[in-house]
Amino acid sequence: MKKTFFSILLFLLFMAPARVSAEINYFYKDYKNLIGRQTFVSPLKIKTPQIGIVPHHLPTASPMLDNFYRRLKQARPDIKTFVVIGPDHFEKCRQKFVTTDEPINTMFGRLMVDQKIFGVLHNAGIKKETGCFHGEHAIGVQANYIKKFFPRAQIVPVLLSYSAQKQNFEKSIQTLMKNKADIFVIQSTDFSHYINADKANVNDRLSSKLLKELNSGAFTLKQVDSPGTMKLILQLAKVLKLKPEIIDHKNSFDLGGSFTNTTSYFTVMF
Repeated sequence: MKKTFFSILLFLLFMAPARVSAEINYFYKDYKNLIGRQTFVSPLKIKTPQIGIVPHHLPTASPMLDNFYRRLKQARPDIKTFVVIGPDHFEKCRQKFVTTDEPINTMFGRLMVDQKIFGVLHNAGIKKETGCFHGEHAIGVQANYIKKFFPRAQIVPVLLSYSAQKQNFEKSIQTLMKNKADIFVIQSTDFSHYINADKANVNDRLSSKLLKELNSGAFTLKQVDSPGTMKLILQLAKVLKLKPEIIDHKNSFDLGGSFTNTTSYFTVMF
């Protein structure tokens, strides 16, 4: 009888589908002391920014991240919800444009998803997936900064595949435009990749020009790690009639990295 019981138990254990934890954890404990280290920054020229572009590399870009969020805190201390849009770096998502309603655990506590904004984006066609958010630093880095600087805020994370096209997110632009009073939209991207600093600076001069022109159709992987995200953000800025303020531009070589293999960073407010 005991042998039969244990045989059945083993069968159930091995045949049952593995349960994937819904918890999304972004604990970058080695970098905790870098976040919030800056104590003073000059105010933005833009009085009420609605959109931002910010890098997602830790520890290299941490001074720029700190500067961005501290200035945003000065200008918009009342932000209730951040819609963070970034690339699906590892192409783990089954769909081209996805979100999740699962809470995010950071070094500074739990960051809850705004269910209302999640719902309207989901209804606009963004599919729900959770598995591909695990380990995705495009969301994780911003989540930690948001929780540090805006502890009462909520988030709605969004990932774009490299193959996402304009028709995948046209409805989302309209949805974000209608909800602009309730949210701040963050584009979590880095710029030129894997070339020497001199070549990167050539690319970045073009990127700067395109940003100022709100030229959403001209960015490629040569300039930015997620052209789809850039097209979405610049199109949204154009529809909302926002102007860009480039806060900072640096190359990883400027921040102590290699000259031959670099990544470029911009921080921008609209």
